[in-house]
Amino acid sequence: MRRLRDRRRGAHAAGLCALAVCVGLTTAAPALPEEAVDRDVVLQTEGTTGAVACTWTTPARGSGWPAAALLSVAGPDDRDQTVGPHRLFATLAHGLARAGVASLRCDDPGVGESTGSWLEQGYDERASDALRRLAWIREQPGIDPERVGLIGNSEGAAAAPIAAVRSPEAVDFVVALAGPGVPARDAFARTLDAAMERLGLQEAARETMRGKLGELVQLMSLPPDDPATRDGVRAFLQSGGGQLLPPYRFVPRDLEGLTDFLLSPWYRSQFAYEPASVWPRVTAPTLALAGSKDTVLPPSQHLSALRSSLGDDATARQLEGLNHVFQEAETGAPGEYATLPGSFSPRALRLVAQFVLHGALPEASPPEACRLDWRDDRAVAVLETLRSAASKVGGNWLGHGPGDSYLVLEAGSAEDEEACLGLFLGGVALDYRVFPKPPRYYARLYGYYFADTSTTERGRELDRLGQQPDATANWLREWGVDAAVLLPVNPEGLPFELPPLLITQLAVHEAFHVDVQMPRWRHDRAGLWPTGDEQPDRAAVKECYAAQGAAEIFQEERDALVLAVQEGLGGRIDATCAAIDDFHSARERRYEALGDRVIRRHDGSDGSCVEAEATMELIEGVADWASWAYLHSKGLASTEQLLRRYRAIQAEAFYLTGAMQLQLAAILDGDGGLRATSTLARAEDGSLRTPGAQLRRAVAGACTPSSD
Repeated sequence: MRRLRDRRRGAHAAGLCALAVCVGLTTAAPALPEEAVDRDVVLQTEGTTGAVACTWTTPARGSGWPAAALLSVAGPDDRDQTVGPHRLFATLAHGLARAGVASLRCDDPGVGESTGSWLEQGYDERASDALRRLAWIREQPGIDPERVGLIGNSEGAAAAPIAAVRSPEAVDFVVALAGPGVPARDAFARTLDAAMERLGLQEAARETMRGKLGELVQLMSLPPDDPATRDGVRAFLQSGGGQLLPPYRFVPRDLEGLTDFLLSPWYRSQFAYEPASVWPRVTAPTLALAGSKDTVLPPSQHLSALRSSLGDDATARQLEGLNHVFQEAETGAPGEYATLPGSFSPRALRLVAQFVLHGALPEASPPEACRLDWRDDRAVAVLETLRSAASKVGGNWLGHGPGDSYLVLEAGSAEDEEACLGLFLGGVALDYRVFPKPPRYYARLYGYYFADTSTTERGRELDRLGQQPDATANWLREWGVDAAVLLPVNPEGLPFELPPLLITQLAVHEAFHVDVQMPRWRHDRAGLWPTGDEQPDRAAVKECYAAQGAAEIFQEERDALVLAVQEGLGGRIDATCAAIDDFHSARERRYEALGDRVIRRHDGSDGSCVEAEATMELIEGVADWASWAYLHSKGLASTEQLLRRYRAIQAEAFYLTGAMQLQLAAILDGDGGLRATSTLARAEDGSLRTPGAQLRRAVAGACTPSSD
């Protein structure tokens, strides 16, 4: 694996005198993961910035971390790049910390606790400020000074290459997230043409607006302090030029305010920036990412141009389904950022982490000792199915899909029974290794790995569940893997062979546990999700379905659920609602037949089948729905395959009943499960919002009450 380039550090000494640091108290927000430590700091700088208020986030343990300064989008942003309920940069920083990367994120000038004015900071000054932050980072304990660089989003991805060109010895890597690839005049012209096309303007009106854009570009080339320039800007605005400005919250609406806005160093710097003249001079390893649904800087224009400008030591990728700030998006329009369910995409985050850790996004080849195992027809078929699943966009819970998770696959054994393992992310093999012993599996089908960093009792219990042999664990730590699912390509000891689709479904199911549910179990101090050790006696729960007097009724119950799903997928809502009524009726009769049957809770106290089934439907049914519904929605599993799964006989029937109830709630809500999944788990009064509760809510909103 190629490491980042070696650096001489003498060039940094001159920049240190520009910094004085005031360190605040360590903070720990409720959502802060156990693997990350936040520390508030204030940097005193020269130039237009003044005091810069920041948060320094590091991994909770270890040392020798690579580190990055995070540079935000245009406009006045706080350090977390907060959009509605989402703290996008906080999510990015904490995810990087889990992977073993430290980061510094700061309030923009004049925002939060930072002094100065962001309007007085053009791209050149932003680049200088970024270099000052890197100098501060290199003075911090635990940092690898040979791996310190910049991660910029949008405008931050314009300041980053300027800094890298100005001081190449200071910038070890650059990550450009949705960076501009063409000059502002060209970007504005395309945006204007698209807007006029949507509005259906006549050609004469279009020519008038294009003329106003040309006038604006000309004004931006004039000296800003010349009174004639100010008069020209004022005249431009009075003659309708203000229509060219986007309706962002930070754009003034009065004439003098708009005039100052257009003459500010920040606004003018957009027109002075020429990406094609900057990027070819960047010598640092570079990763450029863009979301396919970015409507601010569309990748068809900007990422395409960046590919032509980037040097040989660069990688550019478009990520399907993401917007300008790297959320899983619906339309990509800025107006929906705050209403989307997810924050910074795990898919993008892990690509960034791998690049920072290794200086590249590698695609490895199997070692000679295992080459034949990975070329076996079975292994090839499983890998092809997994890659196909990983290439699909979005998922069934906050956009989570199989491409977002680390998977460790075992293809077979090399000589002397050594284990052949491959580490995959997004369907791409990051690395292959041969180990003296196989990984630790459960029920011969899967295993877990967690970085051993939890400090809560709940977290320690789950870490024990995710322990692996030392050699395997050290390998995954080396790659910055915080959590992974381990799967044998061909499980041994089974009476049948699992087809590749079922291996893929199992991977998605367990990845959902690892990346969606278990982080809540480990870190949710409010206890709003039932933990793995809160499960009732699973063996006893089986008797809720199989006990005398209950088994026959349960068959009716399951048949009604399958019929409801079948009708719902066919768009026959009245028939769906009728079948759901039959399901609820059968379930109530079964519970009456079970009488006072006792199911032990996790703490040994007496519980009931009603309570136990609801808990297990929440813990396991959700993951089963998330995996099968994902495969079905992406066309990887047919409707018949989905229904065949739901018809299956399974002793632990809560997998299927929970999955089908969520499937039906998603159908009735008409939103792919967004409402049902976003309000699952425990309510503030301590009750569980289970799949069953979600179905009843959806039925109340979509079905006409029966005459009963």
